[in-house]
Amino acid sequence: MSTNSWTKKQKQKREKSKEEILEFFKYINCLALDKHVFSNVDDGELYDFLGIAHYKKEEYDKALECYKKALDIRSEKLGNDHIKVAVSCNNLGITYNNKGEYDKAIEYHEKALKIRLGKLVPDDIGVATLYHNLGNAHKSKGEYDKSIENYEKALKIRLDKLGSYHIDAMIISKLAALYNNLGITYNNKGEYDKAVEYHEKALKIRLDKLGPDHIDIGNSYNELGIAHCKKGEYDKALEYHQKALQIRLEKLGNNHISIADSYNRLGKVYYEKAQYDKSIEYYEKALQIKLDKLGSNHIDVNNLYKKLGIAHTNKKKKKIDKPIEYLQKGFQLFFPKELDNSYIRFAALHYNSGISHNSKVVEWWEERNQNDKAEIIEKYERLTRNDFRTWLLNQNKWKHDLKNEDISVLRGAIESYIDYHSINDVLLFFINFCFFHLIVKQNNMCVLK
Repeated sequence: MSTNSWTKKQKQKREKSKEEILEFFKYINCLALDKHVFSNVDDGELYDFLGIAHYKKEEYDKALECYKKALDIRSEKLGNDHIKVAVSCNNLGITYNNKGEYDKAIEYHEKALKIRLGKLVPDDIGVATLYHNLGNAHKSKGEYDKSIENYEKALKIRLDKLGSYHIDAMIISKLAALYNNLGITYNNKGEYDKAVEYHEKALKIRLDKLGPDHIDIGNSYNELGIAHCKKGEYDKALEYHQKALQIRLEKLGNNHISIADSYNRLGKVYYEKAQYDKSIEYYEKALQIKLDKLGSNHIDVNNLYKKLGIAHTNKKKKKIDKPIEYLQKGFQLFFPKELDNSYIRFAALHYNSGISHNSKVVEWWEERNQNDKAEIIEKYERLTRNDFRTWLLNQNKWKHDLKNEDISVLRGAIESYIDYHSINDVLLFFINFCFFHLIVKQNNMCVLK
């Protein structure tokens, strides 16, 4: 059986399992709440279970509805400062954070923490968990100093209570997650050495306790790759991202959204190394997966289109750097002071913008006759991005020539064509001006002689 088939079957099993769990909780909920079969069962806990099932399915609104019912029941029956009320507040905080409603997440985590601190000793493990969750919400909101403050409180409790190598796998996982989140936060703050330090701590714990091919090891490699890229250490970044990709491919199959993330990261590093062909290769792999998983309207897809456009532009620009250098030197012989280099580069870049790269899509565009080009450009300028894609792929005369993944490259070719032709008049004026200026200057030199 191929890796793809196995991964697909595993995913189907997981989805079926989630459905079965949800149906089970709904059934129990019905028995307990409607028929009152279990008189000694905490109704709030049943709503909590149902909320967890919805949360696992990423049905956050339904999860919130259940968690709020649990909170109302517990507040009424047990009082607002009961420890189980803190549980409901924590669940609400986590769910709001995943929904992107960070202020509400912080509000509920702070309520949960206040109750816990009032009922438990300040260094209780449950308090550490709430500091960690509150740190996550502040990190998501971009409040990095507050995030670090809460993470460090959680870290101190865990290390004081358990040490770095406690035998409980769940505790170890949470400790590594703390180091990992500290690393991400320092990376977001621009403190890359500290980011690397904490990610290496997370990686060491995970390697010691989970083995070399666990998915969390891949995640640590990924974060180390990001930090080293930010530091400008591109070869190290490539090494870590390749390791992350290998583990993710083995564990998740080749069409998982995390694989797209690895391809995107590799594309970024190769872009920073000015290896634009490799950068484009990985960005296109990431785009293919994200289009399949997220659809063409998702922000991640839009960002990848932008990255591809920039990479193609820089690839083209790199090809004409040497001609521009010679053109600059030639002009400077005549105009050492009068003419700014930026104008020379601007003119030369646009003059050479017709130079194409070895892309079949660009070649296809260049082979279109003027009527086809005019029609395509008219649609490109008038239609929305998605409508243009749909129109282009459904034209009978070329529907077999183009694929969905070709459109991003074609957009770049169209933009270059429009820019090139719109600049011709300006460029012609510029060149004529230069030679006119040259003739005038030479005549003045003759008169002076």
